Amino acid sequence: MKVLKDSAIYMLGELLNRAIPFMLLPYLTRELGPAGYGSLSVYQSISLILVILIGMSLDGAVTRYYYRYGLRNIYNVINLGVAFSAVLTAIIVITALLNGSCIIAIVSLSAFFQFILKVTLAFFQCQKQPIKYIKVQLIAGILNLIVTLVLFELFSASAENRIIAILLANLLIGGSVYLVLFASHLPLPKRKKNNYLCLSYIISFGFPLVFHNLAIFLKGQADKLILASTFSLSDVGLYSSGYQLASIFLILFTAINKGITPYFYAAAKKGSLTEKKVRFISLCLFVLLPFLYFPFSIASDYVAYIILGKDFLGAGHFFSIFILGFLFVPAYYVLVNYLFYMGKTKVIASATILTSLMHFSAVYFLSKVKLSYVPFSLVFSNITLVIVLYTCVYLIGKGNVKKSEA
Repeated sequence: MKVLKDSAIYMLGELLNRAIPFMLLPYLTRELGPAGYGSLSVYQSISLILVILIGMSLDGAVTRYYYRYGLRNIYNVINLGVAFSAVLTAIIVITALLNGSCIIAIVSLSAFFQFILKVTLAFFQCQKQPIKYIKVQLIAGILNLIVTLVLFELFSASAENRIIAILLANLLIGGSVYLVLFASHLPLPKRKKNNYLCLSYIISFGFPLVFHNLAIFLKGQADKLILASTFSLSDVGLYSSGYQLASIFLILFTAINKGITPYFYAAAKKGSLTEKKVRFISLCLFVLLPFLYFPFSIASDYVAYIILGKDFLGAGHFFSIFILGFLFVPAYYVLVNYLFYMGKTKVIASATILTSLMHFSAVYFLSKVKLSYVPFSLVFSNITLVIVLYTCVYLIGKGNVKKSEA
């Protein structure tokens, strides 16, 4: 089946692409040390929140637009969305420079071009072009690796130079691919009504998802900012490296989801993927996958020592608990894909905000007790999120929630 072939291609490409920063991880931990790696984690957290704020979930808006309306006017949607984000980025960069924060300006530019890369990849995914998707990803990843090594070896190994390397790689690849694909389809000034409708679509779809993605940020990245204000950067480095190691599971699940999503939407449109099937699949994943935690937890300390080095011996505990938290992600993807297709962005945003606030609160209070307890907040919040989304899908099936909001 083509769906299996494309899923395998996406998964292979995603794994190869993610393998590049994963292979760089031992180099970074040894060159930067726990404190330097902690600083890098804080900068990356800031970058991710900026991607959310300036991006307005344009990649998601493009995907949904394509499956609702096809290629008609999609270039206008993309270019207007990018222009809107460019204005927001310029405001943030200028504000940072006026306040003497050059590194925040660099992080902001890096976030913008990371957003551009996400949009171009979403376009390839919509058109079911996994080979092009993978090529762009791999080239960006390899360039990122090369620039990092050059800056570290010629200048100095620092968190700031790593951020500059990410900026240069995203600028060269994301910027060039965007220009090739979309620059010849710029919005026409005379089509004001059409441009207004496109921009309205972007904002109406993306604005609720800003809160949704901010809630995800609270769950995935804000903990590092909280911990940086309570513990030493070395402790944050151990915590972050454990998270990074465990994220190989998140990468795997995300790769599979990227390959399946176009066919998931197509099946939902045909009616062959019903609400009952979605609930059954998600329930099976929710119950069965967590059993994989036990064999991985046994070897966690050894894996952390081999990959991260002797200075990161304490990362094994965090690694094992984060694995458990990520094993609930496949059930989440099944449910959230269905809700996205149904246009239930407000429902998704509300559920994610609720559980992320729970996560944020758990991180805060557990950090006051002991750092080793903090990763359990991810387990708790992911379980809660799946249960809430499962209930929402059930209510849609029962007719207690309207079938579409958009």
